[in-house]
Amino acid sequence: MKRIRLFAAAALILFCGAGVGFKPQKDTIRVATWNVDSGSADLSAQKEFLSGIDADIIGLQEAEEKTARVNGVSICDTLAEGLFRHTEFFEAFPWMDANGRQAGSYGLGTLSKGVLVQGEAWTLPADEEQKLEPRVLTINKVSYQGEFFYFYNLHLSYEDDQVRAQQLEAVNEILAQNSGEYQIVTGDFNLRDLEELDALEGFQAVSTEEAPLETYHGDDWDTKCLDNILYSSNLELVEAEVCPTDTSDHDLLMAEFRFLK
Repeated sequence: MKRIRLFAAAALILFCGAGVGFKPQKDTIRVATWNVDSGSADLSAQKEFLSGIDADIIGLQEAEEKTARVNGVSICDTLAEGLFRHTEFFEAFPWMDANGRQAGSYGLGTLSKGVLVQGEAWTLPADEEQKLEPRVLTINKVSYQGEFFYFYNLHLSYEDDQVRAQQLEAVNEILAQNSGEYQIVTGDFNLRDLEELDALEGFQAVSTEEAPLETYHGDDWDTKCLDNILYSSNLELVEAEVCPTDTSDHDLLMAEFRFLK
């Protein structure tokens, strides 16, 4: 595991329909996670969908930069334009063309209304013999309405349960470095069972076995609760909602949190 990059929100109900939202509260923040399925993404349709989602910060999985599949543009910048002032893309691995030359990047993205003070990414464990898709955990320190919090984003391995368990152990170690701070974790966890999240000590999940929030459209997995948002004990969950969309094979998951003093 190694660090690979470093750079210098009264209870309300979440409404996820287009054009419906609510005004920001000084002590709350609306957080979303979304696997954008970049291989088949219609960015125009996805941008229209996001224009009806009143989120303050979003963690994107399967984002791409300058690949032929997205016509050479940045998914993060394209989706953020006019909606989020700050973006950051983190490469998980380079995208190669038919001739073996790099032709863009594949990874994770952060779209934020709050200032991204700094960002970094950590490589997560993988089985080199299986040649699994490389995975990273991204970290942004964010300034939002007078508060600072740590925002994490990830996309874990689905191919091997043991590797995914090792990745969760590594994530837990990294989260512990900012213990006591406001912390939010978004991602496509690719879980077979929500109990796997017990590995992240001191964090609560929005989608639980008692109240599962299904986001995945496919029928090829043990659960449709692949996407989740976890939060530290100094944050209070106000409300959570699945925001349906046919612009990806995953729905967007959004939650509102209150900062506890």
